[in-house]
Amino acid sequence: MIKKRRELSKYSTFITSNGTRRFYAALINALLLIVVMFGSSVLCNVILSNIDSYSAEMEMTNQNRIACYKISEESKLYTFKENGDGQYDNLVAMDKLFEEYALSHILLSYEKYPETFEIYKIQVENSLNVEVASYTSDQLAYFYTEYATKYDVVDFDGDDPRLYYIKRIKDTSPKTDYWVFDERGLEMPVLKGEFAVDLYRYLFGGEEDYQTGLTNYNYLATGFNQLWQQQAGELRNSERYRAVYDKYLEHYANCSYVLDIAHIIGYIVSFAIVMLLPVLITKRRETIGNILMKITTIRSDGCEMLTSDKLLKLSIELFLFLPIVAVSTFFSGGLYSGLYYPIIVIDEIGISFINICLFFLIFAFINIVMSGIKEKRTITDLLSRTRVCDLRFDSHVKESDSKSEGEGELEKLRHQYNSTDGSLYFDSTCFNNTERK
Repeated sequence: MIKKRRELSKYSTFITSNGTRRFYAALINALLLIVVMFGSSVLCNVILSNIDSYSAEMEMTNQNRIACYKISEESKLYTFKENGDGQYDNLVAMDKLFEEYALSHILLSYEKYPETFEIYKIQVENSLNVEVASYTSDQLAYFYTEYATKYDVVDFDGDDPRLYYIKRIKDTSPKTDYWVFDERGLEMPVLKGEFAVDLYRYLFGGEEDYQTGLTNYNYLATGFNQLWQQQAGELRNSERYRAVYDKYLEHYANCSYVLDIAHIIGYIVSFAIVMLLPVLITKRRETIGNILMKITTIRSDGCEMLTSDKLLKLSIELFLFLPIVAVSTFFSGGLYSGLYYPIIVIDEIGISFINICLFFLIFAFINIVMSGIKEKRTITDLLSRTRVCDLRFDSHVKESDSKSEGEGELEKLRHQYNSTDGSLYFDSTCFNNTERK
């Protein structure tokens, strides 16, 4: 097999490009790739939506998603607003749920200890139109006393569900001295009057700078969040919820895998259009960014790059530009969240396609840093054995210009002193000394 002879590049004497020009060249290429990849992502979504098998998987995914939310809403741990279309898209935020929870308990305390509120001249207004806290209206109490009892979600260890709820409040609250408990009569836990007054002043009375009210807010919110998290875990682990969720996850995974493959293909096609096509059809055999920034790539030994060298360099850049997928797919719509679904699981740690994209973002950043240090050679340059030349500066030309300027001064001296030979040296015979003749 005859090894192809490498020719010295005409750019071998050009200096290595600085990091700034390489960064702008990469940025131009990246922006072009984002635009093309965005179009590719939109096209992928359109094509997939017209494939019957994929559409069926999407429909099953959505049906089971809705079924999961219905169970969650039935347990009162989640609330949805503006759900007239039955799609469960507008989840009420946790801080809003807590405000309703807090006001319902303030109203209960207002009923139990009205004299305390009268002392501070506080008249509680039901601004959120909530029910007074009870075992059926309080979402945390309802979960144990109604939902968990009906569907056998929790093992109460032989306790009455109301007593179990009281014990859970004690376990999850930062401190319990602001509650009034009746474990014997199993009455609904009530906030102490002074605590409820200060909380109302801070949360609903317009006294945002009231420090005692803020402290009370933090105590109650911490206990609420901890108990809510415990109940949410119990709900997710329940047999009824798990059966629906597993079906949802199965169909969602199928859609995600198809989406990953489609966008990988789309990215490769986009990369070929933006990065490979200009190398094949332009006179300079470079990408658009390199052409605009007046830089070019040669082998580190000064020789011209062979086709195999260029393919190796492009293959490395194919991975370094991969994070662009995360940007373009986010704005293209469709089930882009499916790209976050794990395709590899290692010790219960899921690695998604987007995680892989962001992993290569680290190397892209290192590339930028390395292009600005002394050697000006990036990971790409080291692996492909190349260097990037700045076409504006030829070190050989500079040396030649300097030498030519020196020779020009010498010629002037020869002409001034009537020297007709090409000697580079002068002696007394070179001067026209009329006094010695």
